[in-house]
Amino acid sequence: MDGIDYEMEGTIFDIQRYSIHDGPGVRTIVFLKGCPLRCRWCSNPESQNPEPELFYRASSCIHCDQCVPGSARPMP
Repeated sequence: MDGIDYEMEGTIFDIQRYSIHDGPGVRTIVFLKGCPLRCRWCSNPESQNPEPELFYRASSCIHCDQCVPGSARPMP
């Protein structure tokens, strides 16, 4: 047995490519949702809820209503 749980699942919050700030070398970082620690200095408090959430940015909204549950407009 290799000790890897192949059935473990998680929700990806963000993927940060070309990260050079957390040590030597270049890396890609995958952030997962649902951290239970609630540190006061947390850099990503919006990732603490473990449930999938819809991201909304007002400046990018085109008022298509696709993010509204029960919207009359079909999803593409």
